[in-house]
Amino acid sequence: MTFEEAKLAELHGLDADQIAWRRAKISQLGSEEYFAQEYPLHAAEAFISSQFDSFIPAELVLCARKERIEPYGPLIVGVDPAGMGADRTSIAWRQGHVITKVESRRGLDTMETTGWVARIIREDRPAKVNIDVGGLGIGIYDRLIEQGHSRSLINAVNFGGKPLEPPPIDETGKPGGGPANRRAEYEGRAAGALPAAGQRHPASRSCEHRLQISIRRQATAGEQAGHEAAWRAIAR
Repeated sequence: MTFEEAKLAELHGLDADQIAWRRAKISQLGSEEYFAQEYPLHAAEAFISSQFDSFIPAELVLCARKERIEPYGPLIVGVDPAGMGADRTSIAWRQGHVITKVESRRGLDTMETTGWVARIIREDRPAKVNIDVGGLGIGIYDRLIEQGHSRSLINAVNFGGKPLEPPPIDETGKPGGGPANRRAEYEGRAAGALPAAGQRHPASRSCEHRLQISIRRQATAGEQAGHEAAWRAIAR
């Protein structure tokens, strides 16, 4: 077996006959890309392979789902608020390199979301709560501060704002390139962290698909909900 075949066998429990069948089909179809479209490991792979390149490769996300590492360190909570329409408010819990869970609810108004976050603070005692304040989140942030929670605990993050790090300098000495906003900045960090160190994400197909969404695609707010909450949990 090649190294890639050995990794697939380990991830999916494949035997030698199944690997041989895969190899024969790749030869018949002409490339691994066509094989991925015709015989995807999951629905998201077929969609991504046939439409556009994923910003975070599917194999890295799959490995992160199956990575066996334990949560450690303080609890960080990320909040992606939504309105009362079809969109979802999502909250992610992170400890160390592990997103331990993501929960989503529809139809919550600002005060209901504030109550949900306040209960998490009371019961789970996170060290930091990152809230996207680019939209409805500013009301949730203000209400939590009004309730007496400290600004060292409640962290306002504007993911549509400017990146924290300055843009790289080009060969002429002028700023050029770099992420367009903080959301893209954290997506870039996540893309770099997955191959560099152990990361574990919830074993959910929908979460896996959201993590693979290309930055060139304008996804709907509802599709991005859990994905966005995970970035808020990653934010520092």
